[in-house]
Amino acid sequence: MRHFFLKPNMVVKDFISRPFFKDLKQQKQMVYTPTATYRLQLSHEFNFSQLEKIIPYLGRLGISTLYFAPVFTAREGSTHGYDVTDPHQLNPAIGDTEQWKRIHQLLQEKGMGCLQDIVPNHMAYDSRNRWLMDVLEKGPNSPYFNHFDLWNDIRGEEPFMTPFLGDTLENCLKNKEIKILFQGTRCYVSYYDNLYPLSLPAYSLLLENAEWHEAEQLQLLAKDLQKNGAPAKVQDFIASLEKSAATVQNLLEKVNNDPAALKKILDAQYYRLCWWKETEKKINYRRFFTVNDLICLNIQLPEVFNDYHRHIKELIEKGYIQGLRVDHIDGLYNPAKYLEDLRKLAGPDVYLLIEKILEQEETIDADWPIEGTTGYDFLSQLNALFVYPAAEPTFTQLYKSFSTEQEWEELVWNNKKLILQHRMKGELHNLLSLYHQLGLHTIKISKEEAEEALSCLLLSFPVYRTYFSNFPVTETDKKVLERTFAKAEKKVSEAAKPALRHLKEIFSPEATGNKDEERLRFIRRVQQISGPLEAKGLEDTTFYIYNRLASLNEVGGQPQHFGLELSLFHQKMKERQENLPLTLNSTATHDTKRGEDARQRLNALTEIAEYWQKTALEWHQQNQQKKRNIDGKAAPEPNDEYFIYQSLLAFYPAEGEHDQRFLDRMDQYLEKALREGKRNSNWSSPNTAYEEACRNFIRALLGDTTFMNSFLPLSGILARTGLYKSLSQVLIKMFAPGIPDVYQGTELPDLSMVDPDNRRAVNYTVRDQFLQQILEAGEQEEKELRTAKLKELTDGKIKLYLTHKCLQFRQQHPDLFAKGTYHPVQVEGKHKDKVLAFTRTFEEQYCLVLAPLYPSLVAGGMTYFPTRNDWEDTRLLLNPAELPKQWKNSISGKTHQLNDEYLTIGELLSDFPVAFLKGGAK
Repeated sequence: MRHFFLKPNMVVKDFISRPFFKDLKQQKQMVYTPTATYRLQLSHEFNFSQLEKIIPYLGRLGISTLYFAPVFTAREGSTHGYDVTDPHQLNPAIGDTEQWKRIHQLLQEKGMGCLQDIVPNHMAYDSRNRWLMDVLEKGPNSPYFNHFDLWNDIRGEEPFMTPFLGDTLENCLKNKEIKILFQGTRCYVSYYDNLYPLSLPAYSLLLENAEWHEAEQLQLLAKDLQKNGAPAKVQDFIASLEKSAATVQNLLEKVNNDPAALKKILDAQYYRLCWWKETEKKINYRRFFTVNDLICLNIQLPEVFNDYHRHIKELIEKGYIQGLRVDHIDGLYNPAKYLEDLRKLAGPDVYLLIEKILEQEETIDADWPIEGTTGYDFLSQLNALFVYPAAEPTFTQLYKSFSTEQEWEELVWNNKKLILQHRMKGELHNLLSLYHQLGLHTIKISKEEAEEALSCLLLSFPVYRTYFSNFPVTETDKKVLERTFAKAEKKVSEAAKPALRHLKEIFSPEATGNKDEERLRFIRRVQQISGPLEAKGLEDTTFYIYNRLASLNEVGGQPQHFGLELSLFHQKMKERQENLPLTLNSTATHDTKRGEDARQRLNALTEIAEYWQKTALEWHQQNQQKKRNIDGKAAPEPNDEYFIYQSLLAFYPAEGEHDQRFLDRMDQYLEKALREGKRNSNWSSPNTAYEEACRNFIRALLGDTTFMNSFLPLSGILARTGLYKSLSQVLIKMFAPGIPDVYQGTELPDLSMVDPDNRRAVNYTVRDQFLQQILEAGEQEEKELRTAKLKELTDGKIKLYLTHKCLQFRQQHPDLFAKGTYHPVQVEGKHKDKVLAFTRTFEEQYCLVLAPLYPSLVAGGMTYFPTRNDWEDTRLLLNPAELPKQWKNSISGKTHQLNDEYLTIGELLSDFPVAFLKGGAK
């Protein structure tokens, strides 16, 4: 399929003038379709200059579309780009407009496109955010005042919280940490590196401290501003202020040495400097999750939508962007309406994805005008497929030896409750205030009963949120609400049940004619909070303390379910092909908690469950003396100890040796894991003694000969088996329904820890040199290279080899994978449940895919991969009436002929651990 590029003179309004596509199938036939994407985290550490150098390599690898993290101006030093300060400018730390043009010219020359990540939910609460600083200075008179999402229409009722002080305001003033400075044309409130403009009403108070003859004109203008804040008046005042710089400087020296005068001026601001800990109980703006320095937008307002997307629209018009990825769709007030507006702006040919975590059985609304999600659902399903389900009893029994955690449902409930009561109490109280303000409080209930009922409702959602666009709601949302209220009714006290019943009436899926608009507004606000609560309680807390098998604790994962049956995976893939054939297939992202190959090492433990149980218990017994006594308890506690063992096995270098850099990375990872888990440390009040005990425990382990004599052989086994499983993971990702995404650098083994570790620099020189070897090799040389890399697995280059071969095949058969059907292949024989097989077919094109799942179980041992004989009678059953009789192995080059409708797996996998075959003519 030829890539479609917008010509420079073809503008978006040409698309918008056409009727909006009600027939989504018609729209999807026009859409730009990648064959494979490659995610890149652009920042000051990897900028446009470095990007330009690797584009030829990525093109040769087989990538059709570069998938960029946000490239717009962000907070200084940002390594991820989601803290945007100006959506109208490219980030100068990444590069300039001329470099951007060159990059896209180079992409176009190579037939490649661009998928751009955008962040419509929030911006950085930062002094470089000119929209926000204008609001802090001018308050309701700022043209950007409605851009930012202030809770419950508090405008004018109380100052805008600016929660970045390290202590109370009183203590900061006492310690002279806060000053007013004059820079350029304005006064600023200074707190260390933070600068906030002095609000216009505060100038009148500031100038009261000056002698009349020194600042007569300024004082008059300042008083006039209090009556009339028109832009012209503001400009007159600023111009006069600049002319009186010397007078103002002298005045500030006086004020900064008078705490009472300074406090009085600060109290007159449109914003209120406060201790960051206040936001655990109170907040008056919507933030991203519980991150104070990410402030949310009112993107649902047309003027905000148009303003925010202005530059994005220009980039689409110029043909620089062929696809958009929408970050945190669940944070938006009305996701469905936003996506409809975005599709109209972008046009019918732009590839649209959303970042959306789907819980089990949850699906994307079929009416949304998108191609799919960023692939967390695929990642979760594919990862679970490599967990051997029969090992669950052994792992559960073993985990009980290390942990006294509650059952899964209770654990999640308690962790969400912890977040709601101690991190998001302000959001809860804002919802309760809105409930009263909208006149929905129509029955006699106490404040405490209303709070309990609303809390139980928020804690009971089984998904991140519902998607009320209007009444009546969809059947999907109706079912979610039924589940939610059924659970809440079991949890709520008798006293609060009337309040919960009243909430159920408000959430009625039908229009009632009674305050329907108010109900809808309240429901949408609740849903903007239920998502962050789920994320913080589940992903960012429970996933760090429920350690039965840590590889399942992944974004979008379901660690309470141990593995995934083959039949269910096939069902999921068929649904994927039917509903979202162009959605993204991811196995690693900037948000994943472990690298894709680190997860497969841990998944390999399920193939040797009894051996692992015996080893882990021996380690537990042997290593008690390495612990320290912290507050009367041994540290690390057993649950954290078990987490440490799994982490070492997941991340330990394949070469069998570690260095100081590995220890430093483990230290950083462990600190984040312990604080996110909130059991023995946390971000608000770090238990540094406990953290140090855990760090020392790791060093004691790695310095103990007895432990290492046990650890290194097991680590080597998992590294080898894990890499074999990773090859199957690559193969399935490449050929299952959807568009495969390669996260930066993961064409070689990825043993990354959670961010920021997964944004480390990638050595593209090594990757390009090996790819050149492959491309320049003749048939015999390639075979020898492949054989050599299968023997020396420590460098992991065999993964890059397979990635390239798969991407090359996809590029040669784009319609087969964009439009082709997915069919499970029946497997018979001794090991039929240990291999995944399927075909992709389109017209006269055929591909047969064969991926072993549990190689150690087939081989009957832990130290080698299955041979041809190990597969014994296991074979594929293919119908010659529907499929070709002859198949060519795209890796080995061998041709295989159907034998009475069968192909033997031992034969197909005799040269390489996985196989994909091209079918001949029927």
